[in-house]
Amino acid sequence: MVVWEPAESPKNWFLDDDLFRRFCALIHETTGLFFGENSRYFLEKRIEARVGAVGGVAARDYLNYLRFDTHRDEEWDQLVALITTTETYFMREERQLRCFQRDILPILRQRVAGQKIRIWSAGCSSGEEPYTLAMLVKDSGVPEDSVDIYATDINSRALGKAKEAVYGESAFRVVDRAFKDRWFVACGSGKYQLREEVRQRVTFSRFNLFDMDRYALLPTFDVEIGNDAQIGP
Repeated sequence: MVVWEPAESPKNWFLDDDLFRRFCALIHETTGLFFGENSRYFLEKRIEARVGAVGGVAARDYLNYLRFDTHRDEEWDQLVALITTTETYFMREERQLRCFQRDILPILRQRVAGQKIRIWSAGCSSGEEPYTLAMLVKDSGVPEDSVDIYATDINSRALGKAKEAVYGESAFRVVDRAFKDRWFVACGSGKYQLREEVRQRVTFSRFNLFDMDRYALLPTFDVEIGNDAQIGP
């Protein structure tokens, strides 16, 4: 049970306590993302920005807009892009990934001989995780065309960045220069684009992990990885 208490600071919250709770409940019900008092400032500033973007309606009217308007799906895309964090990098959780490459892939190759190995990167953010998986598959000795990598996220903006596959230095924080030189092409202004041979190995799509009805539409996966899945700000 979560006990809600009136916030003491700042004195001029954009939402009153009841309305803040209602927004938190709706966001959790719709997306699975949880926000509490410790993230109130973060959430309120982003709701305030979207209220202004849709024409400066009252906050309570914006809540109803998210619930009932015929264009609410488009607005949810905008809001989710603001309230989810997309910061990640290549070769995150390296020990886990090397285990996937050395141990899990060879076992799967034997177990599903002649069939596709399906891998799901759930909550893939801006693409670093599924692309890392594609690189590891390429180096594993397992035929690339025997592996399908699916990557999903609720954040449409993050998916757009993932498909573009252009990254700055922060995405390479735990890898060496040789990694960057092998898999990427410099495209100016300190940015690097992933080589096409890796990009084409990953299929991206929008998916809300909290939408239980849509799981029936997914194929059966042999491996599911979700290090970048979002549960809060």
